[in-house]
Amino acid sequence: MRISSFNINKFCGAYGSSLEPVYYNPRNVDFKSKIKEIVDSLLVETDDIVFLQEFIDNQYISVHRVFGKSKYNIFSNVDYKKWKSNVVAITLKNSRWKKSDLTFETEFPNKFTKMEHHDKNLCVLGVHNTDEIIRKQINECFKTKEADIILGDFNDQDYLSELSNYDKYRGLMSDELITYKPVQSAIDQIFVSNTIESTRIAFEEVIETFASDHNVLSFELDPRARTKKYVRDQIDNIGLSLHDSRVKKIEVNDDTLILTVDGICQYQDEEETTSSGVVEFTKVDLEYFEIMVFDYPFGYDDNGSFTGRCYSLDEFYENYPNAEFNINIECYTGYDTIYQGMIWDDEMHSLFTTMHIWNYGDIIYRIK
Repeated sequence: MRISSFNINKFCGAYGSSLEPVYYNPRNVDFKSKIKEIVDSLLVETDDIVFLQEFIDNQYISVHRVFGKSKYNIFSNVDYKKWKSNVVAITLKNSRWKKSDLTFETEFPNKFTKMEHHDKNLCVLGVHNTDEIIRKQINECFKTKEADIILGDFNDQDYLSELSNYDKYRGLMSDELITYKPVQSAIDQIFVSNTIESTRIAFEEVIETFASDHNVLSFELDPRARTKKYVRDQIDNIGLSLHDSRVKKIEVNDDTLILTVDGICQYQDEEETTSSGVVEFTKVDLEYFEIMVFDYPFGYDDNGSFTGRCYSLDEFYENYPNAEFNINIECYTGYDTIYQGMIWDDEMHSLFTTMHIWNYGDIIYRIK
């Protein structure tokens, strides 16, 4: 589970905030798409969650176009279209996070968002301190232990030092790290309850970004096995192979095709190692994705002819719901990838198969 916090500066990039108009972007740079890409990179697993501060929506932003309703849930205490600055939480559509009501009343409900994950018995409070009343309310949250994790933009380095004196929480950020770039300070923080053991937390550093005047804070709670990332960028080859690997599952996430495999061979320093992992084809064109299954074990009969059928991904799983694909031959040419091999399941003989993938982006190997 990845939990992240990011002040997006009202989609204005690194430009200073302005009251009139609310959306201030003199060069008209597309920071909205950049921020969406950052959110996409942080929301990978079902239970990942991102808290955004200074979130707004107006005629210049059109949030419903940036964050499509089919993929995301956006949680807020208020109607963020009517407030000039909000704290919101964003999750994937199938996430098990739910918004929770605050246990206190405040004049600034737009500056707090509280989320609960009942399966994991976890509560996270996102905040943005911009007023003395908000600061007093945050102090009360620390005293009463309003949430297991309290994170956000606290807007004052001295105030963070004051909050660090509460013995029920510990901060993940050190003073040396930079979260607010204009003055090179760390005014954003993640406070974690002392009841959560440090061994459950994987926090490395802030994530540098030029899409806002703040950087991203992010950590993993109960991280899975660590992975290494390798990219095949359509030009350079890398010492990785899927030969003899078995494709256990094929998934599609927006325009990314994901193959879960049991063996990625890596050649490095004259040594060969094999590890499980996933292979992601970004910017894939699903109209050209196809799986050809031949009617004979090796694609031909005694007369040298062959028959078979070409399937889309949905059609393939409809006809072969339990099949696994063993890769014997792999070919990468430009934007075209072809895998050849055999499929089989418990109820059929092995059949010769080819998989054809067309993608314009990178091929990313995530090796456990």
